[in-house]
Amino acid sequence: MPRRARALSEEERALWRSFAADIVPLRGGAAASPPPPPAPRPTEAAKAVARAASSGRDISTPPPEPDRKTKRALRRGALAFDRKIDLHGLTQAEAHRVLEAAVTGGRARRLLVVTGRGRAKADGGVLRRMLPRWLAEPGLARHVVSLGVAAPGHGGDGAFYLLLRRRKS
Repeated sequence: MPRRARALSEEERALWRSFAADIVPLRGGAAASPPPPPAPRPTEAAKAVARAASSGRDISTPPPEPDRKTKRALRRGALAFDRKIDLHGLTQAEAHRVLEAAVTGGRARRLLVVTGRGRAKADGGVLRRMLPRWLAEPGLARHVVSLGVAAPGHGGDGAFYLLLRRRKS
């Protein structure tokens, strides 16, 4: 339903008349068009998607899920995690830096990445949605073996298991 415009008070009308009295029409009678609004600055997430898209890699394809045997071992808790990173409360840029450091640092092979479920539970939070995209970036994708949603005991929908390639000695 369209919103009705508020009627101007007599004081506001008088103020407008005093302001408009100084206005001089442009030569030629044509009104100048207002300058276009500045383009919005791209976010870190948009930059990451653009980098991945320019690399030729399909950014819509997240890293592969773990195989059946690995999934079962993770659910049972038979595989210990080398490291847990919690991205709760971080901005996208901060979370991306923490994730990048953990993945490329080489000290961990099995990560539990806690993103949280997000406020919009239907489609998940921003960090939860961005994690697969970040891991699809060329700089990180070469380190990732698989990505899977964590078992309820490890955070369920708000956490992921991330298996990384072994580092060559």
